[in-house]
Amino acid sequence: MTCDGDPETEDWIGALATASRLWAALIQGRTYGGAMGSLALSFQFLDGKPIVNVHDPRWCTPTFNSLQSLDLRSLEIRYPYQSEERDPGTGKWVTRWLWYRRVIDEMTDTVYSPVEVNDHDDAEEPKWTIERMARPGFGFCPAVWVQNTPAEGQVDGDPDCDGIFDQSHEIDALLSQSAFAIISNLDPTVLIRTDGDVPPLQKGSNNMIKVPCNSDAKYLETSLAGAEAGVGLAKDIRTWALEVSQCVLDHPGQGAGMRTATEIERAYSSMLSRGDILREQYGQRGVLPLLEKMVRAARMLGSVRIEEPSPVAEGAEPGVPKVVRYSLTLPPKVVKDEDGKVVSVEPRVLGDGLGLLLDLTWPPYFEPGLLDRVQATTAAVQAKAGGVIDDESAARSVAPYFDIKDPLAMVRKLAKASADREESANSALFGGGGAGSGGFGSGGGRSGGGGRQGNSDEPH
Repeated sequence: MTCDGDPETEDWIGALATASRLWAALIQGRTYGGAMGSLALSFQFLDGKPIVNVHDPRWCTPTFNSLQSLDLRSLEIRYPYQSEERDPGTGKWVTRWLWYRRVIDEMTDTVYSPVEVNDHDDAEEPKWTIERMARPGFGFCPAVWVQNTPAEGQVDGDPDCDGIFDQSHEIDALLSQSAFAIISNLDPTVLIRTDGDVPPLQKGSNNMIKVPCNSDAKYLETSLAGAEAGVGLAKDIRTWALEVSQCVLDHPGQGAGMRTATEIERAYSSMLSRGDILREQYGQRGVLPLLEKMVRAARMLGSVRIEEPSPVAEGAEPGVPKVVRYSLTLPPKVVKDEDGKVVSVEPRVLGDGLGLLLDLTWPPYFEPGLLDRVQATTAAVQAKAGGVIDDESAARSVAPYFDIKDPLAMVRKLAKASADREESANSALFGGGGAGSGGFGSGGGRSGGGGRQGNSDEPH
């Protein structure tokens, strides 16, 4: 994640994502989205710690300010669950079905007390009572709704398997019938050819069948041609289904280690185009809106404000408003020097910017191999030697292959190292407090015949 012009906010948001375990939550969220076509994410601050919640879209009812932008006004999570409770009359454990309900909106986060599921009158709304309510008062819903694939004007997107459900059933049927045919053929049918009476039959290798003369008995087995055809058709349907769903499976051994990253990307181009869509959906419409809301919420909680009291039970004494200011606990920032040594440990500070330039930088789908690095380096060196590109262009061309974040800094560092080596070489060759020049002058004097060899204290 980057935030141009605001390095403090960029660092703070990175720590926020780590402390809230955002990426681990997105793994679970992506499973929901890929299976059902949509996903709900919300956040809360509990005892100063950020928490990201993933909600099963089957039990969510979103209400939008705008269906086009999927800007949430409120999010209701409601589902039935089983509760094992002891019957006070009989002492036996009984199973009860209860409703769970939570509503997150622009001002409050409310959890209601469990209510028993009424199977006789589903149209009647249960009588809800508030169990607990938080009043963050953000003015926006601290949640986002993400479609797995874009669907204009729709609440849910499409799941990953959209378009291949029928093929999946066909594959299951073909493999099931083929497996049944093969298993059944393991117990073959006995065929007896005789004009006489058929004797009592006991099958198995330890039993014997006695038939009249000129009669025959043998096991009858199928050729399994139908089962083989069924398995072959299932494989063909599987190939078609993978093409429709843009899924490319990895097949080790088929040129593994012999292809460059460019060749691999061409082979996986269909799935990578699908990955680009998913990165856009979960990144630009999920991660960034959620983090921007978390930044706005943190700024609000960090300022002094008046907090209204939470609702209380009927008959209890009402609370009074109070002045509050919250703080958010994030891991400290470790500052290191150029040699990697720890210089200081400082608290993280949220910058003064609004975080509106927050963006995501995705890594490449495939890491370049040794062959890719060799080819890229060779091409850059030859282009530089031929005067086609300069140092900066050469550094930029090879930077992705060596995970170099700042090519310009690398060029300056290489130039400084080259200048230091040249200075050291010149110092070793011409320095040394006159020893080199003295040797050079003495040799010259001897070659000219006028130099004297003797006391080393005498000037030469």
